[in-house]
Amino acid sequence: MISGRAALIAVAGSLVLAANPSQGQAPAAVDVSTYLEKPSSGVTLNGKFATLADGTVYMATVALGLQAEKLSVTVANTGYRPLK
Repeated sequence: MISGRAALIAVAGSLVLAANPSQGQAPAAVDVSTYLEKPSSGVTLNGKFATLADGTVYMATVALGLQAEKLSVTVANTGYRPLK
């Protein structure tokens, strides 16, 4: 697991990247917690990675949450298949 802070992450926020050692350290998940203008306007982002049959790693799901607005958006990437 790798964690750290970046300029876009608030001082009280966090960025966590998890790797999958069984797949050559391919990314497994990403979790971001920060806020927009003040701590009460929290923002979270949670992403999960998956692997296609050919070994391609892609973002399978992403969930974005805005606490103050009571809004959440989840995107699922599915239905990938080989080109014919």
